[in-house]
Amino acid sequence: MKIDHQNSSSCNGELPPLCANLIETIKNATTVERFIEELNRARDLQAVLGKTELSRWADVLNRCDEILEDATVIQNHEMKVDKCPVTKYNTISILRFTGLLFDCTSTRRIYASTDCWGGKLRNLKMEDCVRTDVKLPPLFPFTFTDSKAKNSIVFERHMVNQPLLKVVDEFATGMTPEDRYSLLARIRMLRNFQVREHRMQCLIVRLLSISTLIYCKCQPDEVQISALLYSGFIEEAVALLKVDLNSHELMDPIQTEALRMLCSVVSLEKVSRFAVALRNNLL
Repeated sequence: MKIDHQNSSSCNGELPPLCANLIETIKNATTVERFIEELNRARDLQAVLGKTELSRWADVLNRCDEILEDATVIQNHEMKVDKCPVTKYNTISILRFTGLLFDCTSTRRIYASTDCWGGKLRNLKMEDCVRTDVKLPPLFPFTFTDSKAKNSIVFERHMVNQPLLKVVDEFATGMTPEDRYSLLARIRMLRNFQVREHRMQCLIVRLLSISTLIYCKCQPDEVQISALLYSGFIEEAVALLKVDLNSHELMDPIQTEALRMLCSVVSLEKVSRFAVALRNNLL
């Protein structure tokens, strides 16, 4: 799902020299290792990024998509990213960089990959996910029904102990790709959700996905946005900022993504939501 140069509008204005040099440096990286190094270095140069048009970064983002596509190659019912530490590191680096880039650019809707991101942890406040003493409801059994309501499967714990993709291949026969992705994501989340670190990692993904989805919609549909930003969501995000930063090493990235998500909400110019977030943050 790469950026099509023919469909992207022409860029307006001149690109700041420092930003232009940064883009060329990243584009000219001859190896994946060097490319990832330049992406990580760019994260420390946020001021250089300025407020550029996302289409300026088309070649960089397309190369990122190639690396992410390779990370999802299936080997023995497991994705490459789940087995190879280097691939996992590269994937994390790309997600962190693109999250920052969406925050610093305009005309973001040209990046089609973000249309596939989303998700919502239900019936559990975000602050609860970072606690050690959280009381979780029974995670199994759970029922999965496809989008057409034609197939319904009840999953017990023992049914999901095999490699993740093997479980999906076994039970998702005949399902659409979208339903397969939905089932995969749900099993991946639930089977280790009792582990605090896993919950916190899911939370990071959730916050990053929501902020990116909001940023990449120039004129977001009110119904879709309301589904993402349900009643109480802003208050939950602000509550994360009040958790002790030293309580876990993952609290720093969680609070970073919470702030980015709140900034994305402000970008929607929803004054009432911004007022709630600001008021709660000052309490």
